[in-house]
Amino acid sequence: YDTALVVVPEREAAHAPSYTFSLGFKKNYQNMFWGANMEGKDWFYFSDSHNAKSKAYSTLNLYFGKKINSNIELSFWAKNTLNEKYAVRGFYFALEPPEFNDKLYTIYGEPLSIGLTFKYNL
Repeated sequence: YDTALVVVPEREAAHAPSYTFSLGFKKNYQNMFWGANMEGKDWFYFSDSHNAKSKAYSTLNLYFGKKINSNIELSFWAKNTLNEKYAVRGFYFALEPPEFNDKLYTIYGEPLSIGLTFKYNL
């Protein structure tokens, strides 16, 4: 295999945002619980082989649940409740012949997801 070292001066490495964060809380009241969590990250380069980059983003997750008894718990949750559209991967293709435009293809993170979880502890 032919390998090459790519050196890109004066820029961050790919998939290395300058910050990431996760903040959240959970509140219990009698046999019920609810909470929220916000996660996010700064922009980052998609690859070391091109200069295309993501945008900074954050997502909000919410949940509410009830402990039925000492063994059973039921919870309703929503991830990315604001339905934020955010890119997690990016691929850049220099197309030929010259009449074609170069193009960035992106893969996006999960859109709004809603679910129900049933837990049974032995």
